[in-house]
Amino acid sequence: MAQEIDLSALLNTAESEDATGIDLSAILGSGDTDDTSIISLNENLITAPGDGASEFSKGLQRGWNNMQALTGDALQVAGELMDSAGLTEYGSAVSKKNRLEAANVGAPEVRRVEDVNTGNLSSFVSNAIGESLPSFLPALTGAGALNVGVNFIPYVGPALKAIKLGRLAVTALGAYIPSAFLSTGEAASEQKGVAGTDATPDPMQALFTGLKAGSLDALTVIPIIKAFKMKGGTVSGPKEIEQVFGITKNAANKVVAAVPGVIRSGATAALVEGPTEMAQESIFIKDAAKVLGTPVDQKEYESRLLNALVQGTIGGGTIGTGARIAGNMLNNEVVDERLKINDLEEGTVVRFPDFATFQKEVTPEMNRTILERYGAVFPTGINNKQDFLKLQNAEMEHIVDKPLHKEMAKIYAEGGRPYASNYYGKGPELIKYEFMDGDVLKSRTRLVDSGRLNRYKKGFKEVGRQIVDKTFGKSVGILDELSRFSPSARGLVQDFEYYDNPSAKTDAQQATLGEAIALQTGKFSRKTRRAIDNLSKFFRAPFSPVITPKVNRQLYDFLTNPEGSMAPEGFKKEAQAFADTFKDLYNYANEATYTRGGEFFEGKKIGFDPGFIENYFPIMLNYKKFQSDSSYREAFKKVLADNGVKDPEETIQAIIGNNGFTNITDMTGFMDPTKKAGNIENERRLKNISFDQLAPFINTNVIDVFNKYRDSVVRRVEYAKRFGKENEILKSRLATIAEEVNRKRGYDITETEKNRIYNIARALQKQYKPIESDVGRKINAGLITYGYILTLPFATISSFSEPFLVLSRGGANAKIILKGIFSGVKGIIRNTFPRFPRDEFDNAVADIGIGLEAATTERLTAAFGGGQETNRFTEVFFRLNFLSQFTRWNRLVAAAAGREMIMNHARFLSKNMERRDLTDVNQLPNTGRFKKYQEQLRELGIQPQEAVDFVRTPEFKKNNKQAYQQLPFYQNQIRTGSLRYVNEVVMNPRATTRPMWMSDPHLAIFAQLKGFQVAFSNTVLKRWYNELFKSGFYNGMENGAKYAAVGALMVMVAAFGNELREFMQYGPKGNPRYKDESDEQKLFRALERTGFLGPVQFLLDSARAEKFGSGPVEALMGPIVTRLVSYLEGVADLMTKQEKEKLVRELIKSIPVLGSVPSIRDRLYEALGVESTFGKNTGSGLKTGL
Repeated sequence: MAQEIDLSALLNTAESEDATGIDLSAILGSGDTDDTSIISLNENLITAPGDGASEFSKGLQRGWNNMQALTGDALQVAGELMDSAGLTEYGSAVSKKNRLEAANVGAPEVRRVEDVNTGNLSSFVSNAIGESLPSFLPALTGAGALNVGVNFIPYVGPALKAIKLGRLAVTALGAYIPSAFLSTGEAASEQKGVAGTDATPDPMQALFTGLKAGSLDALTVIPIIKAFKMKGGTVSGPKEIEQVFGITKNAANKVVAAVPGVIRSGATAALVEGPTEMAQESIFIKDAAKVLGTPVDQKEYESRLLNALVQGTIGGGTIGTGARIAGNMLNNEVVDERLKINDLEEGTVVRFPDFATFQKEVTPEMNRTILERYGAVFPTGINNKQDFLKLQNAEMEHIVDKPLHKEMAKIYAEGGRPYASNYYGKGPELIKYEFMDGDVLKSRTRLVDSGRLNRYKKGFKEVGRQIVDKTFGKSVGILDELSRFSPSARGLVQDFEYYDNPSAKTDAQQATLGEAIALQTGKFSRKTRRAIDNLSKFFRAPFSPVITPKVNRQLYDFLTNPEGSMAPEGFKKEAQAFADTFKDLYNYANEATYTRGGEFFEGKKIGFDPGFIENYFPIMLNYKKFQSDSSYREAFKKVLADNGVKDPEETIQAIIGNNGFTNITDMTGFMDPTKKAGNIENERRLKNISFDQLAPFINTNVIDVFNKYRDSVVRRVEYAKRFGKENEILKSRLATIAEEVNRKRGYDITETEKNRIYNIARALQKQYKPIESDVGRKINAGLITYGYILTLPFATISSFSEPFLVLSRGGANAKIILKGIFSGVKGIIRNTFPRFPRDEFDNAVADIGIGLEAATTERLTAAFGGGQETNRFTEVFFRLNFLSQFTRWNRLVAAAAGREMIMNHARFLSKNMERRDLTDVNQLPNTGRFKKYQEQLRELGIQPQEAVDFVRTPEFKKNNKQAYQQLPFYQNQIRTGSLRYVNEVVMNPRATTRPMWMSDPHLAIFAQLKGFQVAFSNTVLKRWYNELFKSGFYNGMENGAKYAAVGALMVMVAAFGNELREFMQYGPKGNPRYKDESDEQKLFRALERTGFLGPVQFLLDSARAEKFGSGPVEALMGPIVTRLVSYLEGVADLMTKQEKEKLVRELIKSIPVLGSVPSIRDRLYEALGVESTFGKNTGSGLKTGL
């Protein structure tokens, strides 16, 4: 039992009663309390420990008492600030009384989340819910009371209704007042607890802390009130609930209507309240420590934050869920969320003034759209006025700005047909519509003054969109606005990057430009890949050429003069493969036709006719030697000058920019991003310079010349097919887009949108803002490579979790994974013994253009360095740390899983069609796996019916792989689908999936180590979000379970990777920086390694930068900038304080590889007389990274 506390002597005096105007004896009892008694408690509310009360009940009582105690603490602060002894004493007494009552309830069974196990989890959750619930009451009551109260103030209530955000402001203010009051009490309680005093050490600071922390609670209450006010959403599936629970169909419908909204509201409140509680806890702890000048116990601090986060999440989720359920019970109207469309989709019936006009003018295409979009609600379409009005109202609500609703009603009354309005977009508020003037259809634009507040809203939204675009958003994301109004714009974006929105499930998209380039590169590598394998060395030393100089010389001689070649016949057969491929590339370019541009262009030859030359071998100068050898460069300048070239230096720069090819064509201005491949665009002859004069400068490395020539030709031709040889198709497509956008949006395509299209085109051709200076390019490449070597020596171990992403997409099974492992081992053997045979997996990944060494290096530089040009050391480094081999193996397994998924889905559909005696895949039910598998095939660019036809071919049934892999469907669709699958599960940041600034080589050092997280966020996380929340309730639940399992597995593997990396780097003792790390902190650090935090990781790194010896700004700017700033700080210390320690430490840490091994680094410190401070506490509670 609690000990005696006699408060009457302290409080129940005339003086205190006069000061407060309150008779405290009614609350606290008289001063005549018996010595053996205790303060009387209300037995209806308080239960003594051990009486069998539930953890929830006891938690509720503790929460109620703690809230009252905080009220007393806040009153005490008020008394101290007003110098009122009575109020101060009263508040202190209320606080003590209620804390005693809370203590009398008994301690919770589980105090902290660190003590939770499977046996006591339910007790912990029950207690957390109970303790959390009372804390919401003041904010909710304040918000409701102020909302009701303002209605009684003249003019205020109507004014708030007219202002959209007015009610939101009142709600926030109503919640803020009691929240700030209680937060002031909590701040005071924290100060008193740390100081060990009854008086508040700094009441003014307690007030400021409370005002600051209270604002967070004001934000928390909004989603809860919103949940209470919202109605249920409807999903398909009431039949199952009706059958399981034996209830009426109407009741089942109501149950299903509530479920999605309840889950969303609970999740939203939980996601808001958890971080809010954690942030408030941090404010209270840090402000109290600041007032009292005491250090923060880091371990205790982190534990309290963790518990605040978990308990806040549990409490917020509970109250949010309850609010939504209450809202569903109290609101009888149900808004059918199946009629909701997003702001990137165009309306249907909203364009018609009435049902009669709709019946008269609706097109078959629109009817199909209605069935596809709203078939769950209107299975037979819109056939009556009631359904028409229901859908028109729903579309109006979801896609038409509310300020335009009245104007739309007026237009409908006039019989107008609106076809362009500002659907939650940007720009001016307007409605464009057509109307009948007699027998003539006329067009009119109506501008609407939507009010200042709505313009601010649009402005804020646009600012947010621009922030995302300029920081981590996809470069193509800003073009979504165009795609919404223009089918041609959507087609253009799809040529840049496959369209990852719900339309991808209904329309199989052809290969993008990047995919087409990869596929053609793989195709034109087949013959030469086999030839190189046969001509390669038996044993290959690390980083040496795959063929000997003698073999290379024989190859060159044969290709340039086959008649005079003295090579053996077997050799000539392999060399002929190169000659044949050069001819194939010539024919490919010469016969290429436009695939876009409408009737005027499509099917017509592009016009690449360089003139056929027998035994042609591309003239490629040794441009890298021009960069590294000044005497070699001067000698070539002299040759150019002697042959009448006016500006030799400019010519050399052009040759370097064109990777050594000699026929340089000029750019045609700012708006022309096309990159010319000179050797296919001009006759293949040197006009003024003899071959003998050029011979010393020609690159005779056959494999190097072939690879660069192949890449140059393929990139140029595939671009021209879609956008024109001189951008003529791109300009034509832009004109069509402008016309469509102007009609539907109401204003033309903007310069920003137009420039973004051209800039993306440049970036895809690797020509976006190139560094013109030769010296600048070399410095840039050197810095990037140095950044890799400095930061990524153990990157392969850090990437262990990435292969498990394939499990989230389907297709992978034990057989695939096992064969993939064996294939990866064979690849490692082949690095040393190049003639070791390739297997099916290896050939398949090379066939789609991503198994080639250059493709692997390009992927790694894109993931870690912004995709900019590097140097030979980069490739060597990625092979030394095995990241190149690991990435290639990862792609190999993913490609196999993708093919397997495509074929398995096709087999499933075919088998079920046969069972039902169906001839068309569209005749299958549009539900369950039938629908899901077809959608997944279309997302990969596969037409489901053609896939079914493929698995029914004799070649496939006989498992004749060599035969069925030559079929058009395999070549055109399965290869595309496999490549797209790989790009979805193996991060491959491209110009289209990263922000525009990351394609600028001038900013490459700032993009370093950011590509992976950005790509992960813009591909994997976006896909998971869509599959969870935009694929229907049951699919969302199924996907959620799958993604949760995959995510947990990835985190566990990442945790293992962290332990392995630290063991290799620091030995058995581990990283001293993490020696006191809790299990939860280890898991969070593993979570960071997986990429699931996306760009948020950059902010976390910045926030923790000082803990590791850096600053937040330089941490955001990348490792190179961080290192440069550290050098400058060290130099400053040396010059101003004559202290060399920091500079020496930074220089030693900057030694590649060695500087990251603590044992070596510490020995260097010792040799130079510098003390290591790594992992040591600096006295501030933080550990340094120096």
